[in-house]
Amino acid sequence: MDRFLLYLAMATLLFWVAFGIDLFFGNRSIQFLKDLPLPTKSPSHRVSIIIPARNEERNVEEALKSVLQQDYEDLEVIVVNDRSTDRTGSILDEMARAYPTFRIVHLQELPRGWLGKNYALYRGGQEASGDLLLFTDADVVVHPSAVSRAVGYMREHQLDHVAIAPDVRMPGVLLQLFVGAFGIFFSLYTRPWKARDPKSKRCIGIGAFNLVRRDVYGAVGTHQRSPRGSGSRFRWPRCSLYTSCGGLCWRRSFTAG
Repeated sequence: MDRFLLYLAMATLLFWVAFGIDLFFGNRSIQFLKDLPLPTKSPSHRVSIIIPARNEERNVEEALKSVLQQDYEDLEVIVVNDRSTDRTGSILDEMARAYPTFRIVHLQELPRGWLGKNYALYRGGQEASGDLLLFTDADVVVHPSAVSRAVGYMREHQLDHVAIAPDVRMPGVLLQLFVGAFGIFFSLYTRPWKARDPKSKRCIGIGAFNLVRRDVYGAVGTHQRSPRGSGSRFRWPRCSLYTSCGGLCWRRSFTAG
C-alpha cells in the first residue's frame, strides 16, 4: 500500500509539473494589448461596437463614455438595453441626448429558445453596419487606444477574430486571489494559446472583447448558430488571443453602493 501511494503521489506530481510547464510557456507566447504599437495607417474598416446591457445602472455610464472616447476614426456604437428593470434604460436615453453618436436598441421581450445576452448580441449585430464587429460588455472600461491597437494587429496579421481578456478589478485581497486562481485554472482548461493553431481544435471567446470580421461572423451562422450556448464554441478560421489588455481595459466587479 505504501508503494502504491508513493507511485500515485509521483504520478500526481508529474501531472501537475507537466501542466505547469505547459501553462508557463503557453502564457509567455501570448502578447499583451498594451505592447502592440499604434497603427500608422488610417483605418480602412468601420468598426461597430455592440454592447448588451441588462441592469447595469452602476457601470454603464463609465463604460460607455470610455467607448465613446476611442481614438479610432470610423466607429459606430450600438447599445442593446436587454429588458432592464433598473435605471439602465433611462441612463442610456439621457446619454443619447448628450452623445448623439451612438444608437440604443430597447428590447422588451425574449424570443423562445434564446438566452438573453445571446439575443441582445444578435440584435446588435443586425443593426451594425461595420466591416468589423466588436462585442463587449456594459461593465468594461477601455483605454482610448484599445480599438485602434486591436484592429491594427488584426489587419497586419490578417486575422478573423481577436479575443482579449480584461483586467478584473476586485475590492479586497481575497477576491483578487480568487480571480488569480480562476485565471490559472481557466488557462489550464482552455489552453487559449492553442486557439491560433490551425491544427488545434481549441477555440476561445472573451465576452469583454470579441473583435470579429462581419463576413466571418455571418459565415459561421451568427449567434443564431448557438442561441443558448457560448460564442466561444465557434471555430474561427484564423484566430488569435491576448490574455490581458495589460491595463488597457478592465472590468468593474462588485462595486459598492
